[in-house]
Amino acid sequence: NVFKMSVPEDKYEEAVKLYNEKSYSQARAILNSLIAAEPEVVQYQYYAALTYLGEENWAECRDELTPIIEGNSVFKDEAKYYLAVSLEKLGNKQEAIALLKTIPAQGQLGEKAQQLLKKLD
Repeated sequence: NVFKMSVPEDKYEEAVKLYNEKSYSQARAILNSLIAAEPEVVQYQYYAALTYLGEENWAECRDELTPIIEGNSVFKDEAKYYLAVSLEKLGNKQEAIALLKTIPAQGQLGEKAQQLLKKLD
């Protein structure tokens, strides 16, 4: 079929590739189209938010990550970490510290959170 529809997985893989190449706005455009089609898929929202982190657009990153940490997805703790990074960059150090303290201390993410906490304290 010449007119094969592009399935979300293909688009998602393309977005990941662009993200890894630091083509953040192009990756975000694809992710936003995926979010429009499937707004319930938190994974798309999470990676779209990280495109702003890649661009060091801390305020936009904060705004995009906030709904994710208020939900109950598998991305919740990672979103908290990157939100804390954004908050710190925006000058909200105390808020960043409070958020980092809510991340479970075990695992790779826990270690990263602990290291950032030490840096901020």
